[in-house]
Amino acid sequence: MTKSSPGPRAARRARQRNTAMGCASVDRPLLSFIVIAYNQEAYIRSAVQGALSQTYSPVEIILSDDASSDGTFRVMAEMAADYQGPHAIRLNHNDHNLGIGDHVNRVMAMAQGQVVVIAAGDDISVPDRTERLWRVFQQAPGEIMSVYSSFGIIDEEGRRTSLVRRPAPRKGGPVETCLRQTRVFGCSHAWHRRVFEVFGPLLPGTVYEDQTIAFRSALLGRIEYLDEPLVLYRKHAGNITSLVASEAPDEAARQHMDKRLSRRLMMYRNHLDALQHPGAPFRMDADLRQSLASHIQTRVAELELDIAFLRGTRRERLAVIRKGLSQGIAPAVLMRWAVGLVYPYDLVRVRKKMQRARKAQGNGRSADPIT
Repeated sequence: MTKSSPGPRAARRARQRNTAMGCASVDRPLLSFIVIAYNQEAYIRSAVQGALSQTYSPVEIILSDDASSDGTFRVMAEMAADYQGPHAIRLNHNDHNLGIGDHVNRVMAMAQGQVVVIAAGDDISVPDRTERLWRVFQQAPGEIMSVYSSFGIIDEEGRRTSLVRRPAPRKGGPVETCLRQTRVFGCSHAWHRRVFEVFGPLLPGTVYEDQTIAFRSALLGRIEYLDEPLVLYRKHAGNITSLVASEAPDEAARQHMDKRLSRRLMMYRNHLDALQHPGAPFRMDADLRQSLASHIQTRVAELELDIAFLRGTRRERLAVIRKGLSQGIAPAVLMRWAVGLVYPYDLVRVRKKMQRARKAQGNGRSADPIT
């Protein structure tokens, strides 16, 4: 794939890796900057360049491709071979597509850094992103487990269109506040490796990996928000799920809802798995953990029935309502199901959002994804 011979290339990477490890210290430990990609050949060069331009040192750069069918990995490999800088570079190419959660598990098994900074193959990180995030972790060593930042939005051509900011929430009850603070921006997220050392890999099939990792971080310590745009998040047709066309709009909406509910269910199962992890060094108050577990168990039960209702025939949906009554499901949820027997307003709502998104893209504007 490259003009360089394997011998010199391997020797150079070994020297880079040894240099990075040798420069690590208590104040400047080795960190990991990971670019994960799938079929992003058109944008991967900018993403990798952002990784290689990081000013923090020592840092290992992991470039990982999830079995792309285009030239994404070829570009990664070429840029790694041509790189002459100080950072250690490691390449990974999955034999088959793992999906986001299992892909994160794969690269976490490779990462050696104390903190992991994640980047998507179609986004761009500013050169001092790792440095600035590390400074936040240093404000309370061993206590801060996740940090995320604001980010700018760019279009397919790289033009900046807007800035997204979200201060860490401070209002609401303990359970609501805890769950809200885990809604980090995945594109700008970094976490301490302890969240994986303590809890292990994410459950198979996880998609909302950002909220799952942030929830683990809240159990072990704190989540911090940095109000500096350290990432340029690229919006394009390939990452706007609402732009999937269909000749049967109701069926497209139903499939989208099914996918969304299933992903949310897996996220809550990850939360329960972390809450019930034996021997975990929880910093969170035991009473709050118990309240969270009760709340999440209720949400899991509701989502399981929600999915059964969405997929079921009319008779099966009536059975879901009866089961919900016997399980003490909230009246508002039961009412929503009862109305859904007559009028599928949820599908209509999702279908309208999909139509607005397609129209927005047709007019050359960015559309918000439906998640």
